[in-house]
Amino acid sequence: MGISVYIEKEFMIERISGFLIFLTLAILIAFQAKYFDFAIPTAILGLFVSAVGLFLTRKGTLVFPKKITLLFVLFLLSVFISAIFSKVPEESFQSLIFYSSSFFIFLIGFNLAGSDKKFINLWQYSLFAFGTAIVLYSIISEYPQISSGKQFVGPFYWYNQMAGFLMYLIPLPLILFLVGKKKLLWGSLSLFLLGSFVLTYSRASWFSLILALTPLIFLARKAVTQNKKILAIFVISFAILIPLIFSFGFLGSRVKSIVSELRGETRTPSGNLRIASFRSAIEIFKDNPAFGVGPGVFGEAGRAYQKLPWLYAKYTHNHFLQILSETGLIGLILFASLFVSTFSFMFKKRNALSKNELLGALVISLIASFIHNLFDVDWNWPALSLLFWFSLGLLLGSISEKSETWEPKSKKGLGIALAFLFISSLYLFSVERTLQRLTLTLSGSEVDLSKASSSLKFLRNAPFYSSYYLASGNLSRLTEKYDEALSSFKKAETLNPFSAEPIYSQAQVLEFKREFTTAEDKYREAIKLNPFTEVKYYQGAAEMATAKLDLDEAENILSEGAEAFPYNESFKGFSYLYEFTGFNKDVSKLHTLYADLLFFHGKTDEAQGAVIEAQLFDPANSEAQNLEKIIEARIKK
Repeated sequence: MGISVYIEKEFMIERISGFLIFLTLAILIAFQAKYFDFAIPTAILGLFVSAVGLFLTRKGTLVFPKKITLLFVLFLLSVFISAIFSKVPEESFQSLIFYSSSFFIFLIGFNLAGSDKKFINLWQYSLFAFGTAIVLYSIISEYPQISSGKQFVGPFYWYNQMAGFLMYLIPLPLILFLVGKKKLLWGSLSLFLLGSFVLTYSRASWFSLILALTPLIFLARKAVTQNKKILAIFVISFAILIPLIFSFGFLGSRVKSIVSELRGETRTPSGNLRIASFRSAIEIFKDNPAFGVGPGVFGEAGRAYQKLPWLYAKYTHNHFLQILSETGLIGLILFASLFVSTFSFMFKKRNALSKNELLGALVISLIASFIHNLFDVDWNWPALSLLFWFSLGLLLGSISEKSETWEPKSKKGLGIALAFLFISSLYLFSVERTLQRLTLTLSGSEVDLSKASSSLKFLRNAPFYSSYYLASGNLSRLTEKYDEALSSFKKAETLNPFSAEPIYSQAQVLEFKREFTTAEDKYREAIKLNPFTEVKYYQGAAEMATAKLDLDEAENILSEGAEAFPYNESFKGFSYLYEFTGFNKDVSKLHTLYADLLFFHGKTDEAQGAVIEAQLFDPANSEAQNLEKIIEARIKK
């Protein structure tokens, strides 16, 4: 009786831990739209993972897979060293928590699968049920948009990541359809999920899953051809899927566009964005070969390295290139070695993997995710990162033998590391929430100075945050403490040399101080650093030139702005993003200002072209509409 109770208690700890990980995943999926910059979701990930890790250590220390743990720890060490030399400490601090959480979530998955062989079954079926329910609900909710040609995005609000999530669901029903008894059920679920997957229009995901499924197709060909029931379902499925693909005009063109990505002149905006990101990552690495630019800093550095309008991405769309640019060559070697070791171990254990359909499904999902992250950004999303590293831990824990693991003699060191992660995550959460509240306070029509000051007082605990000094400078500017504002903005610039925002803010303060020449230089400096980021940099510089009555210079500045934000195929490819944020209206105003100045200088034809372009960005721009009427009246005369 005593032994039975002990075993049940042991498994109860694993089940509770698994439930907490599942809850973490659900929370991250729910919160990712609200906190799209991922700082707060990363803090939530760190809090839950460290708490679960500490809970698991109640029964004793965790065990580690020997070689893979060594490589993972060495990679984390390279991330930590890179963070010490980071150009933007604010971003690197968040990234340190992110990668540390990834390691511990992997370790938790490894231990849960190793100590309870039935846990992986419970997890796989629970994830499948949860995920399928999400997909069904989202398909019903989004049906009007999907039927009109919009991508299926689900709760991820981005179709590529919805596809990335589906890659963890599709392999299970496919395998159970081939080897299980309830073929109609699993076949129907497979068809439903595959149809949803197709409707994401994510070409990189299609490619990734097809490649990952290739071994399964090869192994299953005999079973399919010999079993008439399976063969019939396959034929019917393809008969339904193929017309579905081409019944949506945009979907059919999306399939055909795959070939166009191979040539620069026919490449889509999405393809051009990826190529631009790859090139930026390589340029960043060339300038920072030893330690990279700092973990998590690619997004900030990318603005300064951007070469073409509209082609900016916060992540490289290739995680290995991102690691190279952020942590240097050593970081890349260690990160790549981690996967080489993992795949070598999986190949060594291929017989064990082939005997368990759930493990086989997990292998397909992990391989598909790996391939997808050569072209996309899934591993930067906390929810999808959790799924990958936890699934990898489950897989390796299920096939590892005791001789292939290492158990520390004491759990003290592990407990300290987990406690430190918990405290750091709590700190990150508190700082980011305070920053959000402060930003909201400062953006209001009437600023509550006492509330803003209270938030700033707390943020003094984050002296390495560029955002803190930006907020502090903005408050000082509002209270007309211009020298203090300048000092804060200069500190913000030091802590983020890739952002033009602190420089632009200095220009505004200098303008208030009536130091117009210096202010104009600062506006120009902001434009030079981030030429494709903000319309307001060009507007500020043009206003300074106009104040000096140098209208030719103002025209030149606005001309540069119009060239930096043109209406072209790249904009049209991502217009839904800019319309969502309202940035298209800002660009429309810039082109209207440019058209107005051209008209003033008697350049009527050019002014007409500029004002027409302004309305392409925002057809509701009344100023542009009125100006166009005036220009047309002048032309008729």
